[in-house]
Amino acid sequence: MKDKQLHIEFLDHQSEMMSKVKKLSDANIKTLGMLPYAAFNEAAKEKNILIARINSDLVGYILIRKVKSRNQIVIVHFCIDDKYRGHNYGEKLFSILKTSAEGFSSIQLKCRSDYSVSEFWPKLGFQIIAKVDGRKKTGSVLNVWYYKLHKESLFDVYYQPDFDKIPIVLDSNIVIDLYKNEALNYIFEDWIEDELEFWITPEFFNELDAYEDLEERDKINRFGQVFFCV
Repeated sequence: MKDKQLHIEFLDHQSEMMSKVKKLSDANIKTLGMLPYAAFNEAAKEKNILIARINSDLVGYILIRKVKSRNQIVIVHFCIDDKYRGHNYGEKLFSILKTSAEGFSSIQLKCRSDYSVSEFWPKLGFQIIAKVDGRKKTGSVLNVWYYKLHKESLFDVYYQPDFDKIPIVLDSNIVIDLYKNEALNYIFEDWIEDELEFWITPEFFNELDAYEDLEERDKINRFGQVFFCV
């Protein structure tokens, strides 16, 4: 594999490579998390998917979100196909992302602390600036990785809450459905937590008092405590 065969470019939403990006995402869903195909389409329209390819073969991609209020680029997905790993294609892909980030001051991403890919981020120049609760049933911890695009002092680097999130208030019946139905747990995926913030009202706990199964009520109560309360 010669470097001159490698092409790195922003994906066009009408490109035939779109289906290959989605396929690669599906193949790595356990670590990337679920992202609806509509989100890929929207990101491509906004030129927020950077791909690396060799001829028509997809090497990997980076899907980003631009947070203008923080002058920051957030990496949602960063994935290299298994067969192309170990050839520095991830480094090359990230290098192009940096050069295309004109007008932005930093790049940030979240990654579970127990994933082996955590060894990769320091090689790119990222630094951990915070650890946050993954807010999943399994109890994961996410490292917040930060890459500064300008040479500001490290004292200027700090973690800020994302005020661009959309607040969503959940009905008590929905919370109970989430607890009982594992198939609905995609709302706890990290990419969703970058966009939405889930809340419940005090009425949720009041309604639980009428739950006849005391043991089940306590479990649902603990589950409900992962959400913010109005």
